[in-house]
Amino acid sequence: MRVTVTREFKDIENDLALRTVGEKLNLPPARAQYLAAVGVVKITEQEKGGDPKSPDETQG
Repeated sequence: MRVTVTREFKDIENDLALRTVGEKLNLPPARAQYLAAVGVVKITEQEKGGDPKSPDETQG
């Protein structure tokens, strides 16, 4: 999942790397949802293709 950092934070799951405002990251959906709930990132887009149950959204 693609996210944009809205508040600086130290990423515990990535060796305490400092994430700065405006930085764009690709994260697993669960991690993206957690960080969005905490208020440090904003989800900008879902991964392309959608889920297999939605054939209109899949590529191919």
